[in-house]
Amino acid sequence: MIDIKEIVKKIEFLPPIPALLHKVMRLLSQPNVQVDKIVEMVQYDLSLSANILKMCKSPFYSRGGEINSLQQAIVHIGFNELQKMVMIIASKQIMNKYYPGYEDRKGELWRHSMATAVIAEKLQPYAPEMESDLFTAALLHDVGKMILSEYVGSEYAKIRAMVREKNMTFHEAESAALGTTHAETGAMILEKWGFHESMVNAVRFHHRADLAPDDPLIHFVALSDSLSLMIGFSTEIDGMNYRGFGDIYRRYGISEKTIEKIMAGSVEKIKDLETRFQ
Repeated sequence: MIDIKEIVKKIEFLPPIPALLHKVMRLLSQPNVQVDKIVEMVQYDLSLSANILKMCKSPFYSRGGEINSLQQAIVHIGFNELQKMVMIIASKQIMNKYYPGYEDRKGELWRHSMATAVIAEKLQPYAPEMESDLFTAALLHDVGKMILSEYVGSEYAKIRAMVREKNMTFHEAESAALGTTHAETGAMILEKWGFHESMVNAVRFHHRADLAPDDPLIHFVALSDSLSLMIGFSTEIDGMNYRGFGDIYRRYGISEKTIEKIMAGSVEKIKDLETRFQ
C-alpha cells in the first residue's frame, strides 16, 4: 500500500501545467478578443507557432487558400481549435515520457489521452454546453499515471494476477494493490492545477461513472476513454479487462450505429494529429 502522504508530496513537486496554456485560455475566454492579441502571445513559442501553421495543412482544417502567417493561420482554424491545439501541445510536454508501470513503450499515455480527447470532441454535440471542458478533461483524464507509474511497475505482477485470476478490472486491481488509483491521483493533480470541481470529478470517476455525481461531463469522459480503448488507442497494460459504458450513450440517446461511426471517424484524425505533433 502507498502512503497517501507520499503521493501528496510528489504532486506538490509536479511542474505546473505550462503557463502559456493558462494565458491563452484566459485570453480566449474574454469577450471580443482580437486576433492580434493572441498572435502577440503565441508567436514567441516556436513549437506552438510551427504546429499551428502545420495544422492548417491538415485535411481536417484545410479549406483552400495559402496560409503565410500566424495571424492568417489562427483566423483560419478559429479560436476553439486553437485552444484545443494548445491543450494537445501542453499535454504532450508533460505526458510524452516513458511510464513503465502503464505502458510498454514511450508515448502510449499521450497517444491514448489525445485519442480520448478526439473522441470526446466528436461526442460533444450531444452535450453542447461543455465544449472546452469536455475536450480538456478527456485529454487530462489519465494524468495521475505520471505519479503512480513507479508504484504500479513494482506491483505489476500482483496487479496482473488479480486481473487474470479474480476477474478484476485493472482499476480495481490497482486500488487493491496500491490503496489508491491513477484516477484519484489525477483528480488531486487537477485540484493542484486549479481546475474546477466538475473537471476534477470527471478525472476522479472516469472508471466508475456509476458511482459519480450525476454530471454529463463525468459520463462523457468515461465513455470517450472506453471508446478510445475499443479502437486500439490504449496504454497496453491497463487496457486489460476493461469494462465499457454502453449504458451512458444509451442514456443520452446516442445509437450504437452513431457510436460506431464516431469510432471509425476518429481513427484518421488521431493518426493525423499523432503525425503532425511528432
